[in-house]
Amino acid sequence: MIGITPLRCLRSTVLLLGAFLLSGCYRYIPVETPPPGSVARVRVPVQSAVADPNAPPATVAVEGQVLAAGDSIVLAARLSREVSVFQQYVRFDTFRVARAELASVELKEFATGRSVALGAAVAGGAALLALAALGIRGGNDGEGGGDGDGSQGFTVRLSSAVGIVLGWLGR
Repeated sequence: MIGITPLRCLRSTVLLLGAFLLSGCYRYIPVETPPPGSVARVRVPVQSAVADPNAPPATVAVEGQVLAAGDSIVLAARLSREVSVFQQYVRFDTFRVARAELASVELKEFATGRSVALGAAVAGGAALLALAALGIRGGNDGEGGGDGDGSQGFTVRLSSAVGIVLGWLGR
């Protein structure tokens, strides 16, 4: 049986934190004209002969790097479709959409606040899990009528904390 050592917990925590520091949260901000070189998402209404005239028009979103913006917006997009577990088709395409045909244009921007909050939540959760794995637990030593070792209370507190943080992040 493999034991959990403090060094192994520390390595796991550092790897987990490193992975989250390299990634981040993004948000989309509505703009009139995205700058060339930025990543944007455009929504274009889909026209159909069988669409309900009383319903709002359906839209399709295309995300890509903005190559040019003027009377029309030109995006370089990467479209992928998974065929099976081991097969995926990737297509690189350029879209040109006239301004009159656009429903909305949104600029993809790094969300520093959300990323910091997520990183802090992950770091706190990893620290709590490391403490639990090492057998360090809070509470009253030997008091109370419970027959467990306190891990159920720890699990409930940890899951409550994770739920609150995810609620703050809007997930």
